[in-house]
Amino acid sequence: MRSNIAHGETSLRIFEWGKIFLQEENDLPDEKIWFAGLMSGAYRSKTWYSDEREVDYYDAKGIVEGMLENLGVQGIFFQRGAQCPPYDPEFSSQVLSSGTLLGQVGQVSRDVMKEFDLENEKAFLFDLDIASVLSALPRDKRFQPFAKYPAVYRDISMVLSRSVESGKVLSLIKEEGKSLVESVQIFDFYQGRKMAPNEKALGFRICYRSSDGTLEGAAVNDLHEKIIERIRRETGGRLREG
Repeated sequence: MRSNIAHGETSLRIFEWGKIFLQEENDLPDEKIWFAGLMSGAYRSKTWYSDEREVDYYDAKGIVEGMLENLGVQGIFFQRGAQCPPYDPEFSSQVLSSGTLLGQVGQVSRDVMKEFDLENEKAFLFDLDIASVLSALPRDKRFQPFAKYPAVYRDISMVLSRSVESGKVLSLIKEEGKSLVESVQIFDFYQGRKMAPNEKALGFRICYRSSDGTLEGAAVNDLHEKIIERIRRETGGRLREG
């Protein structure tokens, strides 16, 4: 990264795959194969229709999540607050699948950046244990037929405590909606004015679809309200107004 920046390349997307050796106490080093990637600089350049935006934690997290989902890994969860030495504890997560640790993702800590004379830069890193990822892959991959019936989309915008993980809300939506929730995406994130210092707003777009027939609007609305109530009950959140 330092070499690239010295040559004027500040918006980086680099990765490496290879062996590492972890020293075990009173034992020989443990050889593992790891996959790591790094992002820095601009996520999007300035154009006539949009402003420049810097890479952030959610971009790195999204790449890891998308990659694992495309491989077929189930039960992906990002656990914040874990102490991972190279990472800033406020902007990092452990990556888990059904309770198994796959790796980490987050912002490289200022102390580490300073060691490489990059204290004025930000970098976002992920590292994955390939053996753990392979063990999380499904044994069988089956073709999913194209959907016969139309999808119905509904949005939820919630004000939540900053301590509430987005992954927890996503899990609640999927648990309550069961097979009728085809997918959920976060489309909005806000912290700032008109909101308490310990609050954040998250917007979720839910895709409802049944494999048995066309969903009636009343049935979707009823399920949607149940999901909102579940989020309120288990997170203490409220619907965002305006």
